[in-house]
Amino acid sequence: MPVITTLIAIIAAALPAIGPVSLALGTAGFGFATGSWAIASAIVYGTLAVGLSYAQYALARTQTGQGGGIAADSPASINAPEVRGNVKSATPSQRIPIGELRTGGAMFLYEVKPPYLYIGFLYSSLPISDYGTLYVGEKKIAFASLPENTIVSPLAVDGQPNFAGRLQVCVQRGSLNQGRNALIASDFPEFDEHFLTPGVANVVFKCDYGDDADEFLALWGNVQIPSMQWVLKGVPLPDPRVPGHRLSFDMNDPEDFYNAIATWSYNDTAALAQAFWAMMPFGLKAGPARIDWQKSVKESANFDDEAVPLADGGSQKRYVVSCLATLADKPNTVMEAMFTANRGFPSQHAGLFKINSSQPREPVLTITDDMLIGGFEFRRLKPKKDLVNIGRCRFISPDDEWQDADGPVLRLDDLIESDGEELEQTVRLSCTPTYQRAQRLLKGFVAEARLDKFLTCHVSMRAYGLREGMIVRRFSETDAMHRRMVCTRSKNGS
Repeated sequence: MPVITTLIAIIAAALPAIGPVSLALGTAGFGFATGSWAIASAIVYGTLAVGLSYAQYALARTQTGQGGGIAADSPASINAPEVRGNVKSATPSQRIPIGELRTGGAMFLYEVKPPYLYIGFLYSSLPISDYGTLYVGEKKIAFASLPENTIVSPLAVDGQPNFAGRLQVCVQRGSLNQGRNALIASDFPEFDEHFLTPGVANVVFKCDYGDDADEFLALWGNVQIPSMQWVLKGVPLPDPRVPGHRLSFDMNDPEDFYNAIATWSYNDTAALAQAFWAMMPFGLKAGPARIDWQKSVKESANFDDEAVPLADGGSQKRYVVSCLATLADKPNTVMEAMFTANRGFPSQHAGLFKINSSQPREPVLTITDDMLIGGFEFRRLKPKKDLVNIGRCRFISPDDEWQDADGPVLRLDDLIESDGEELEQTVRLSCTPTYQRAQRLLKGFVAEARLDKFLTCHVSMRAYGLREGMIVRRFSETDAMHRRMVCTRSKNGS
């Protein structure tokens, strides 16, 4: 009789149901994870193929270690504070801001015409949605408005230095046909007419030194180059739920590509950010035609968009991404980091790249004893030292000037007692803003870290239609196994 080799993962301890969060792509047998999570071994990239359980793999990969150090090639290195600062380099890495964040830019202009210093920064290699608050050092600067390619001055604010009289700004949001920045055109007529930044979001600043050293220090600080950072809304994202968003375009044709971007709108929903990165040529290179927009992206975006009540009143969107990705980062590492923002995972079926958030799923099949063929193997997946009973995290805090902040601590005393020792891990949620989201994510990551056993067996062809990410029930009269499971790995055999 034809059979399907299957792999069943079993939770080692009773854990709360949080929602399925993982997968495996077809590499070895059907796999099932009990409870509400799937488990991880390692992520293996090849074209669009990935490995098992992004959530659990990301937990291990984002550990900051006892001394707080972060591995260079890990999700924890993405969107690091030093990356979000200003950069002065002959060949700076291109930047892609996603969601709302505070960020500096790559310097492209530095000119002095006393009493003025002119500095220009590139903030995004693609169009951005909008500029918000400007930080000069740690001073917040506000504007009445920031019209495109128009020279403006800040609002006068009581208690602040005279920025209204000492600073001029001209922003460009990154359209493909934008001309020279108006400040450059006005004050540097000698510059070549080809001194352009088409398709790149940039800002030029005209900084007056002030009347004396005291005013200079009050305005710009004790620095050679004033630090100019914006809280901005990043690149527009395609959303299959919005009529008019173009989801079909030629990424090899810059004009067609930018025309498509012009139909998109600002959004920070995690699933949409993940789909964007998966399709882009600097991301996973799936291309727009291979993204499962109409089912998995829609469903995951709807789940991530749901309003979650907060303990102190009000609500917030469940899962968002706040991230500055650079093209110096490995695309798969950026993808891992983004999937930590909603405990999601990618999968692939029928030639389509699917985006899956951590929404609960209903079982599609019950596996009973008469479906099992032959014996089975029961084994522990990982050593005790890789388990977690105390979880800590760091996240992006908008309330702390968008800097990294210590998040909640999850201490599981019952598991500490059963493990016989404290097993602590700290993870950096590099794309997650707000304490509340960090708390929800940490609970899920720590719960998934407790998945540590596999059951390998053979199942009849009645399970032939199962795919990665599907939920099944396991019902047994003999081994008291009555559990919900997530299919993690599949391979049809005979």
